[in-house]
Amino acid sequence: MLTSTLALTSALPLVFAGALLPQSQDAPTTLTRRETTWEVYHQTNAIFAEQGLCRYYIDATDRDGLWPCRQFCASDSVTCTADNAVTATNPNGERYYYGKCSCSNPILETIVDFTAQGLQGLPAITCAVWLEALKQSVELSTWVIPGVGPAAKAAKTIVKTAKMADKLGGKDWWTNFIKDTCHIEQWDFDVSKAFDLFHEGDEN
Repeated sequence: MLTSTLALTSALPLVFAGALLPQSQDAPTTLTRRETTWEVYHQTNAIFAEQGLCRYYIDATDRDGLWPCRQFCASDSVTCTADNAVTATNPNGERYYYGKCSCSNPILETIVDFTAQGLQGLPAITCAVWLEALKQSVELSTWVIPGVGPAAKAAKTIVKTAKMADKLGGKDWWTNFIKDTCHIEQWDFDVSKAFDLFHEGDEN
């Protein structure tokens, strides 16, 4: 899994400065802290969103402990790994542990898998299928491939990779990726137009 994390132990002093945490050298390893107002809670949330930290709730709550992770990761595919050294409560008394965010982007992971194994390594998707889908899109001037065959089924995945290309080098990266993976010496269709069509497609 691709992850982006920050060390919780090094970041906590930035958040809990001053008297918020016990300063004694003899302080126990398990600390308890209560956020007394929602204003403080939300201020801490904003800092967490910058540092990749989160709240792992122990008690049932309507509060979203993963909100900072979604801001930090710019993704909904996130998890919070708890650090049990600090038990805290929100103003309602609901307990949680402080934690650090792990960011996961399934589409990016798929692209990494493409790069490592080639398109042949993907279930039911081969270079031939992808190239057929790309070629048909240019002929039809749409990313929607009619029917229920392999090319039609591959279209949604191609849309996702085309959109993800924005973060990986754009059209040139995507085109070279397909060319290198499928060992294309010369395109027999307008691959630039194919990219544009799939890039504007609906991935849902």
